[in-house]
Amino acid sequence: MTEPTTTTLHSADGFSLFCRAWPAEGDPRATLAIVHGLGEHSGRYDHTARYFAERGYAVFAVDLRGHGQSEGRRGHINRFDDYLTDVTTLLDHARRQTPDRPLFLLGHSMGGLIVLVYALKHPDGLTAVVASGPGLRARVHVPAWKTTLANLMASVAPTLAMSNGLDPADISRDRAVVDAYIADPLVHDRVTARWYTEFTAAGDWAMANASRFPLPLLIVQGGSDPIVDPAGAKAFFDRVARSDKRHIEYTTLYHEVFNEPEKLDVLADVENWLSAYCPA
Repeated sequence: MTEPTTTTLHSADGFSLFCRAWPAEGDPRATLAIVHGLGEHSGRYDHTARYFAERGYAVFAVDLRGHGQSEGRRGHINRFDDYLTDVTTLLDHARRQTPDRPLFLLGHSMGGLIVLVYALKHPDGLTAVVASGPGLRARVHVPAWKTTLANLMASVAPTLAMSNGLDPADISRDRAVVDAYIADPLVHDRVTARWYTEFTAAGDWAMANASRFPLPLLIVQGGSDPIVDPAGAKAFFDRVARSDKRHIEYTTLYHEVFNEPEKLDVLADVENWLSAYCPA
């Protein structure tokens, strides 16, 4: 397949965002925009993007502000909607490159929460949403002192940074994936006090508004995910009032279902579901 290309996008509030694109093989049947998780970057989705590009999807992914090769303090936002601004920047670019095609939004972990909130607030022009291990409820134990500190500092010292507390071994049962994650210079473990309070509030807001989710929805979730609680994804799914929704929980898989030994099965499930919303 054609190798991915890169470009720099500019958000409405002045951030330079690093963007990757994987051209579809042949005439694009649809467009897929990918939103990564906390502390990582779009390059970790190369094999996922290639899978879809080989099947006729034009794929685009951006490094969110404070991540990867994009501008911004590592792991910091002023408000959760800053991430929605980045997604709008990505989607506008994708639409310009491949107009008049079904447009799918896929997000993992923090990105899974971002795409759920984005679809609730800005559904126009989107065809369907895929959320992988969405960050709705944490399974990682956050010490009480850290929660208290974040809540206190969010206003007086919002950029106070701390570790996100994630154990790289929890992302996948594939040791090569874990080792690559640890060695990746673009991966970081920083979050700020303001990020913590904004992220927590966004998860609560999404859950409270799930019943009015406006688009077809697929949730894929590792049943043995040590990072986010699978019950959170299921609770959100159960509250969605639409019938065109699907929830798949893979019993033994960890957090990054697209990076597990069974990843091809997961990708096939996602592509089969998306195909129903593509032109024949």
